Amino acid sequence: MSHDYKRVSIVVPVYCEEANLPDFFARLDAGRSAIEALGCNVEVVINDNASTDGSWRLIQEYVASHDSTRGQRLARNYGFQGSVLHGLTLATGDAAIVLQSDLQDPPELIELLVARWIETHCLVVAAVPRSRQDSVLLRSARSFFYRLLDSVSDNRHVAGLQDFYLLDSVVLQEITRSPLSHQFIRGRVTADFGVDEVVEYDRAPRVGGRSSFTFSRLYGLALDGLLLYGRRLLRLVTVGAFSLALLCIAMLLVIGGMKLAGVDFGLAGWTSLAMLLSLLLAATLAGFGLAFEYLIRIYQILVAPVEVSYRDMTSSEE
Repeated sequence: MSHDYKRVSIVVPVYCEEANLPDFFARLDAGRSAIEALGCNVEVVINDNASTDGSWRLIQEYVASHDSTRGQRLARNYGFQGSVLHGLTLATGDAAIVLQSDLQDPPELIELLVARWIETHCLVVAAVPRSRQDSVLLRSARSFFYRLLDSVSDNRHVAGLQDFYLLDSVVLQEITRSPLSHQFIRGRVTADFGVDEVVEYDRAPRVGGRSSFTFSRLYGLALDGLLLYGRRLLRLVTVGAFSLALLCIAMLLVIGGMKLAGVDFGLAGWTSLAMLLSLLLAATLAGFGLAFEYLIRIYQILVAPVEVSYRDMTSSEE
C-alpha cells in the first residue's frame, strides 16, 4: 500500500500497571508489527507517571530490547491527562495513537486506526466503546455527564469517548501547546477538531491491578471537562449573577422610594440596613459575573506547555 505517511507514534501512559505490562507489551508488539506491515515506521513512547510498583523496571527492560522506543519516568504524578499530554509532546510521528496499558482497550485495534487514517487522510480517528464492563451507577453517571456536557457546550462531544484515538500531526501540534494541568484532552479533540472516523469496540474488564481512577479523580476530570468546555454553564452563572444584581438594585430603589414616601417599616434602622445589604449583594454578584467572564476568556487563550522533569531512556533508532 503506497501512501505519504511515514511514521506513527504510539503513546502509552503507565501508572502502577506492573501486573498488566507483560501481556500488554506482547500484544503491543503484535499491533506494532501490523502497522509496519501497512508501510509505516513505528515509534513507541512509554510514559511512567511516577509509578510506585515495578512498572518502571518493566518499561526499562522493554525499551532496552526494542528499537525506536522511548521510556520516561516523570518526577511526580502529573495525573492521567498530564501524563498523556506529556507523552504526546514527545511524539515525533506523522500521527500519534494514545493507548492505555491496562488492556481494557485492545492494542490489536491500533492497526485499524492507522488503516482508517491512511485511507481517508483524516485528522482524528477515535475508538469508541459500544459496551463496557462498568457498574450501573458508573454507566449512569457517565451518560449523565456527557448529556450535561453537550447541553452546556458550544460543540458536540462524542459520548463515551475514551483516551484511545489517533491524532494527525496537524491536531497533535495544537494539542501539545496546552498546559499539563487541568486538561480534558478528549473534549479538546472533539470540540476543536471533531472526530472524522469512529471505530467501535467492546471495552474489556480490567484483568490485573487496580484502576487509579478513584471517585475524586473522576470528579476532577468531569469538572475539568465542564469548566473548560461548558462555556454555556459559565455564561448561565454570569447571567444569573447580573440578573440578581439588577434585582438587588431594583429592591434598593423600591425601599428608598417607599422611605421617601413616608412608609413606616416599624423597625428603626431596617431601611438603612436593607439598602446597604442590597447594595453589597449587588456588587458581589456583579463581581462574580465579571470573574466568570474573565475565566471564559482565560480558557480561550492558548497557553504554552509547562516544562516537566523526567528521567529519559531512549533505545537505538532504526
